[in-house]
Amino acid sequence: MKHRLAIIVCVLLLGKPCHAQTVLTGHGHYVSAVAFSPDGQSLYSGSWDGSVRRWDVRTGMDETLTKQSDWIYTLALSRDGKLLVFGGFDRTVHVWDVAVGREVHSLTGHKLPVHAVALSPDGKTIASGGLDKTIQLWNAKSGQPMSTLNGHAEMIASLCFAPDGKTLASGSKDGTVRLWDVSTGEVRHSLSAQQFGVYAVSFTPDGKHLASVGNPAIIRVWEADSGRMTAEIKAGPFPLFSLAFSPDGQAFAAAGHDGTIRLWNTMSGQVQKTLTGHVENVSTLAFSPDGKTLASGSYDNSIRLWKLE
Repeated sequence: MKHRLAIIVCVLLLGKPCHAQTVLTGHGHYVSAVAFSPDGQSLYSGSWDGSVRRWDVRTGMDETLTKQSDWIYTLALSRDGKLLVFGGFDRTVHVWDVAVGREVHSLTGHKLPVHAVALSPDGKTIASGGLDKTIQLWNAKSGQPMSTLNGHAEMIASLCFAPDGKTLASGSKDGTVRLWDVSTGEVRHSLSAQQFGVYAVSFTPDGKHLASVGNPAIIRVWEADSGRMTAEIKAGPFPLFSLAFSPDGQAFAAAGHDGTIRLWNTMSGQVQKTLTGHVENVSTLAFSPDGKTLASGSYDNSIRLWKLE
């Protein structure tokens, strides 16, 4: 597979040098989603070019797992690395068995493109959402539909299961974050988050808090049990589209329209690092399992691997 790998030294805007970054190129359109394998040796990516690729993090070599005829907007990998789920413009949720290298389920039910997927921590439940404003829950093993969650007034842009798998968070262009009881389908909390749309939601690793980003560029942190907002961080003039917590929960990364990635200290709310290099919107972020590498995907068609230590 034709690809290009480059090692670049970056400089923090704070004036301190950061470690080398690896640039992975090969996608022919926007990179919409990235996810690390459990051992951190592989990175999976989805793109508007219709392909899902697996990259060797050490060498930068890639292989195309599948090539769809339509854009891929979202991708998720199970915690054990056995299931890969992705969706996009074709309105279908594709479930891929990583070990055998083939699709095992093609889940249809959404009436419009799928913009968000998530897998429960135990890998038994798939959540999907999109332009039709609904969230579908599926049995990952059988591929059968479990329930449909209704309530958002606009597109579902982001989904995330709590670490215990009992709560599902959804972010929507209607400006709200909803916390759903997975077993009953009831809304535990409906939170007014971003005025012009929520584009990413993420639980802290301990499940006690939830963060959201969107437009305007304000990071809001919520107490998961009570729904009480505990922090509000103004992050600049440009909308934010991606968010990820480090595995230890001590830091989180957020990025968006201006191509800049910032790492924040979770406790203090202060910027620790500012990473520059992408020249277009950063649409997706993921920490490696050891927390030493941050992967970012962008509308500049590239993936960057940032060494944080």
